[in-house]
Amino acid sequence: MEKTEDYYSILELSQDATLKDIKAAYRRLAREYHPDVNPDDSIKQEKFQQISQAYEVLSDPEKCHRYYLEYYVIKSEQQHKRSYIKSLYNNPPFTSNRRAEKLYNQGLKKFQRQQYTKAIDNYTKAIAMDPEFIAAYLKRCEAYNQLGNYQGVLEDCYQIITINPAIVKALYYQGRARYRLGFIQGAINSYSEVIRQDSHHAQSYYYRAIAYLDLENTESAIQDFKTARDLFKAQGNEEACLLIKQHLSTLTPSKYPFNHLVEGCFEVLQNSFKNTTNLLKVVIPKRNSINTSSQI
Repeated sequence: MEKTEDYYSILELSQDATLKDIKAAYRRLAREYHPDVNPDDSIKQEKFQQISQAYEVLSDPEKCHRYYLEYYVIKSEQQHKRSYIKSLYNNPPFTSNRRAEKLYNQGLKKFQRQQYTKAIDNYTKAIAMDPEFIAAYLKRCEAYNQLGNYQGVLEDCYQIITINPAIVKALYYQGRARYRLGFIQGAINSYSEVIRQDSHHAQSYYYRAIAYLDLENTESAIQDFKTARDLFKAQGNEEACLLIKQHLSTLTPSKYPFNHLVEGCFEVLQNSFKNTTNLLKVVIPKRNSINTSSQI
């Protein structure tokens, strides 16, 4: 389903418009551009078709979600790539210092052998030779993360973001470390900044959804899970899609929810018990009165 038009602009709405806003805008514009009102105006008739198409998509949650991904996300991708390439040009992640680069490469080999502490030592020496060696900071972040040193991750992320705030990977690791340390809202802020700079970053949507669940913001969590699912699917990551499907199954009520069935059965039994109790209240006094009269 290819989208080339801005449906929100067609309905004269902003992207944060509610369903109520969308319906009101459609009714207003439909009255103005309806073919019955403009039988001889082909331009207004074509405008009415655009309005109807926009309303059909934006008023349906699933179609609207798909439209957002296919129009706004893809539209912003080229702009992000240009800005990201520019940021790398202005602040290259690698170094011109050959000694620092040699230490960095030694650290890579140790990291691959899971010798994280030794790798950190190499990256630290490389950074000492070139304090703006972003790639060394990033790899040291990964090593700290593997060792569970989330405070170390945060400190390195801060250094990277200070050098270049457009390094998405640093923002992502910042979000992961903040979450691990219990700073849930801070983690959401980091993931949101990643998404602002790279709207295709599936992992940030996924982990932001997890953080939203901790804050009991189920609606936002479901929306992020759905976006992450679609992005992972486009990447061919079926394992991640399956994991998200399990999350959504626990958050989205099924067509015939089992809990409602149990509650319904319990209500029937409860009503039956009440009816039986009421009947006994009527019958027992009558029996007592009969027994009393016979004794008399």
